[in-house]
Amino acid sequence: MPNGNLGGGTGTQTNPFQVWDVADLNALRGKPTSATNRTYIRLKADIDFRGSANERHFPTLRFGNDTAVANSWDFIDIDGEGHTIRNFRQIGNDANACGFFSTLDGSIRNLSFVNVDLVITDRAIHAGVLGRNIRGGPVENIVVSGSVFSVNSVAGLINTLTTINNTTPFIVSGCQVGLVARCEGSFSGFNFSTNLSSIVEYRNCISTSTVYSASASANLGGFVGNTSGQNRFFNCISACRFIMITAAGQFTGTVAGYRATTNSITYSFRNCISMCLFDCLPPSTVNNMAAFAPNSLTTANTVECYSICRYNLRTSTANIRGGDGVIIFDWQNSGLPLSRFNDGATVGVTTAQLQSRAFLQARGWVFAS
Repeated sequence: MPNGNLGGGTGTQTNPFQVWDVADLNALRGKPTSATNRTYIRLKADIDFRGSANERHFPTLRFGNDTAVANSWDFIDIDGEGHTIRNFRQIGNDANACGFFSTLDGSIRNLSFVNVDLVITDRAIHAGVLGRNIRGGPVENIVVSGSVFSVNSVAGLINTLTTINNTTPFIVSGCQVGLVARCEGSFSGFNFSTNLSSIVEYRNCISTSTVYSASASANLGGFVGNTSGQNRFFNCISACRFIMITAAGQFTGTVAGYRATTNSITYSFRNCISMCLFDCLPPSTVNNMAAFAPNSLTTANTVECYSICRYNLRTSTANIRGGDGVIIFDWQNSGLPLSRFNDGATVGVTTAQLQSRAFLQARGWVFAS
């Protein structure tokens, strides 16, 4: 079964390629895919790169339609079946270092990446741990931990998400990302950008990355760094730490960073919690920081959301927002007076109020015990 035989699979839905080890992963390179002949892949064992020929570097996995010179969609369906890939390491300065995969059309689910080490040193490369671009989706039950470094934009999951049409949302659900990220460019826990017409829904996801930023123009977000589409968050938690070193992001949000300021591009949040730390080291300056997103929201777009963020501001800072739209904000824990926030819709409460069962029950919370 192991050692490059792909378990005797042919890549069809009824007889998928079986991946048992690193040799099987490499055997997938160049396999043909098409919109009418999608390739199906199933992981059958945990895979550890340590001790393999690719221990120091595993080049981006490309299929028959996709080369480093001409990127095309690879039509793939991947189910990790609950398995884990450990010690995936990729270090490069060319198109063969943009993440585990490159440009996928399809679904990836039920897979964990543990102890990732992704180092991207080409300023022309937009990378993500899972890959550069994915279309259609869904992306479900993916767990990522480890570290990333990039001189351009980098994402904990996929750099860019694209929908197949303007009405069907791209679904990201049940995913968890916890990375240590050192960035000279922008960082996003889940994806950096979406297309103008894309609708992306994040459901039941958690982001817990620690981000060191040394860029004067970066857009940083626990989930989304920069977007040109519509992003909807349901039951999500962001518990990231943003450390601004020599300069800081133009827009930094614990859930979402920057979005183009046009009426057709929005964020919306329902039942989300933000409990992040903004740590600004001199001489850094931050133009905009927010518990959820630094621009774009209206009252109608935020429903029953809570912020428990803290701001350690050891330098001059411009706009700081408890959140956008109506959120319940623990200003006492923030390290700043309530008057410091410029979002008039924010409802400031004390730490004791936010910890009170009676207060939460009055807002409609139901406790099981």
